[in-house]
Amino acid sequence: MRIDSKKRRVQQKYKEIIELKKQERKHTIEVLIAIFLIVFLSFLNGENANVFNFNSSAIEVGHPENKWIGVVSKIDEKLKVNYTQYTGIAIDFNPKPIKYILKTSIQDSDLDNDQHLSELIKDANAIIESNKLPNLLQEDETYEIIVRGIDNDELAVKGF
Repeated sequence: MRIDSKKRRVQQKYKEIIELKKQERKHTIEVLIAIFLIVFLSFLNGENANVFNFNSSAIEVGHPENKWIGVVSKIDEKLKVNYTQYTGIAIDFNPKPIKYILKTSIQDSDLDNDQHLSELIKDANAIIESNKLPNLLQEDETYEIIVRGIDNDELAVKGF
């Protein structure tokens, strides 16, 4: 009788281990599905499918616009360090011109002077120019830097 109870305990322990492994696989699959949904929804989020939001998106390798996209992380790093109200960056290729959209936590009513916004645009453009991106434009092409506030209002726009 003692041997049977030991056998049962070993069998029960084995069943518990198998059940735990099934649960771990289930949770792993759920996490992968959740990550996929987050990435997929981040691409759908926004008004324009051609806007790449760089808080959560991937860059398509070999795409001709990669040179313009490549400086986004540099702009983001510099502006995060220098401007507390800066929150993120996006880029829009369609419709033309190319637009860098600088997102901020500034409210339209907070604008006492445009100096802060001008500095933000100037710093972003300095990185664009240091990477010689304007040389890639055709003769009649331009690009814009747009600063948006907390309510997605356009606070400043400058074309180059």
